[in-house]
Amino acid sequence: MGADKTNNIMTLSSGVSQSLLADVQYFELYSSLALNRKLKNIVLPGFYCGFEPVPGTGLSVRITSENSEGKGAASVDVNNVQISVQQIEDVTVSVKAGATNIIVLEANFEHGVKTTQVDSASSVSAARIYARTDNTIGQNQIELCRVIVPSGATAVTKEMIVLKYRVNRAVGVEFSNEISSTEERKAATPKAVKAAYDLAAGKAPSNH
Repeated sequence: MGADKTNNIMTLSSGVSQSLLADVQYFELYSSLALNRKLKNIVLPGFYCGFEPVPGTGLSVRITSENSEGKGAASVDVNNVQISVQQIEDVTVSVKAGATNIIVLEANFEHGVKTTQVDSASSVSAARIYARTDNTIGQNQIELCRVIVPSGATAVTKEMIVLKYRVNRAVGVEFSNEISSTEERKAATPKAVKAAYDLAAGKAPSNH
């Protein structure tokens, strides 16, 4: 069917293909789909804050957002929509020894499919974090970190956690005069660039 009829008003079905799609329209029935497509390709997949991996107890990793005011934020593309995921509480992920464990954040959305966020009896999670050892990542997943655990290891150490393949993003950029900061989401001001240049040239940094 190309259209649905509700109260004698014809509306396009969720399966209708169009050359252009705008924001949510008057009488558009499928509001969840419409809202979730809103920021696709505008907010890009990745981690915006939080979701930090730290060694847990034994062969486990604790994913926490305690350094981000207690809430993490990430974006995952799921087919033709963009899904934002917030971390409210810590998540503990078990890993295997003698393997490269890819810890992923997965989000799910499909028109007509209930997830655990609206139905506790559902077998489909709205979002979840777990470890994969098959060296693959699904189209609805983003890599949080890799945990390379040697054979015989009984506990995860900080050195085993690899963040090289994780994508961190920022909606905005903060400008800073600091020249020694390791923060990834700050940009140097002209003053900071000059101070760094003067420092490298052996000059005393300017105070104004």
